[in-house]
Amino acid sequence: MGKFFSILVPYYNEGEEVIKNLLDSIAIQQNIDMKEIEVVICKDGPDGPELSQEFLDKYPYDIQYHREPKANVSVMRNKALDYSTGEYVTWADADDMYYTCLALWFVKRETQTPMQVPINGVPTTVNGFDALYATFLEEGRNPQTGETYFIDRTDGFQFVHSKFFKREFLIRNDIRFGDDLVIHEDNVLNGKVQACTQNIKWSPSPFYLWKWRDNSVCRRDPLYLKKTYPDLIKSSNHMMEWYIKKSKFDNARQTVASIVLDSYYTFCHPSWKSIETQEYRDKAEKCFAEYFKKWEYLWNECPDQVKMQISSGIRQREVIQGMEMETETLEQFLERMRKLGENQ
Repeated sequence: MGKFFSILVPYYNEGEEVIKNLLDSIAIQQNIDMKEIEVVICKDGPDGPELSQEFLDKYPYDIQYHREPKANVSVMRNKALDYSTGEYVTWADADDMYYTCLALWFVKRETQTPMQVPINGVPTTVNGFDALYATFLEEGRNPQTGETYFIDRTDGFQFVHSKFFKREFLIRNDIRFGDDLVIHEDNVLNGKVQACTQNIKWSPSPFYLWKWRDNSVCRRDPLYLKKTYPDLIKSSNHMMEWYIKKSKFDNARQTVASIVLDSYYTFCHPSWKSIETQEYRDKAEKCFAEYFKKWEYLWNECPDQVKMQISSGIRQREVIQGMEMETETLEQFLERMRKLGENQ
């Protein structure tokens, strides 16, 4: 029997006790033949604990376990895709798990449910989907009390969590993670998907749990987003190069507008004005100035209406997060970035 689902897992040093939660949550899936499932695990380099064959053989579905040369999470995700054989693929992290025992049944049901999508401008009924996006739960920890809480991440479009893709669609459109990206790499894959299809289903029901880990840097370091803002610019550069190569110019213009306006409002936020964050702001502004110098022509080509729509959403987000007033106009900011770019 051919595989219907391939669950792709990058693995580094989590150990059997950690990945057991994920593998157990797959083993208890209901209304699904275990013969239809394969899990593809790619181990990133020789360091860290191995997964024993005895441990893997306990599970009722097929598991591929590949030991790969040391690289990064994006390379491991791409390698797992290359090894996969399922009709539909999804990526899961080794320290996460499925939240419900009906997750895969729900996704399979959606592959058999017709929907209308525009094909060459004509509404057309199709079965299945190229991509299914669902909300997911994020496990958090109160730093004062240590109590666990859960957040329904309805804003998780940029994450790869809780998303399923038709494998043939990804391969046909050359949709992969950027091999050189280790942070904000999810943005790139999702941007490519959304540029290549309108056959995307959306589910408001979460079935994936992004678990808390005490050593998770991205959720424990309050300066994480500021420290990694240059990586966000890097991921956008990768996406821009791909859009241009694929002649997706409207997507390229919208992406540039999003980065320009996100940077403008982000740098207006009071949290970026402190002495503590000055080092990270300087690095971020230098990276943005180089980015803007390269892609300003696409910013100029982007329709004003599109810019206004993007600006409204980003500004509202920053106001909710504490921005009271812009500290400079957009034109002042862009002129300052032009001068910074010329001096680099």
